[in-house]
Amino acid sequence: MLEKTQADVEAQARERIELALGQAEALLDGEVDRLQRLAKVNPAVRADEITGLQDERCALLTVLPQARPRLDALRLIVSPDFMALRSA
Repeated sequence: MLEKTQADVEAQARERIELALGQAEALLDGEVDRLQRLAKVNPAVRADEITGLQDERCALLTVLPQARPRLDALRLIVSPDFMALRSA
């Protein structure tokens, strides 16, 4: 039972990770682009702000694929006829 659940959870996690990667990349690419365009017309935007955001983007896109689901809780239902449930 745990093996099947683990496989299902891992499949769902892969989908969510891919979605999160796409969202993070789109959001952070947009922010980097916005800051770069703003820096061309506003000298108050420092290069280290842009570099810091690019570093944050790189770090996030590196660690997101390494995310793994974990079992935090398990609820067991006890039945007087456990063997009957096992064959179902």
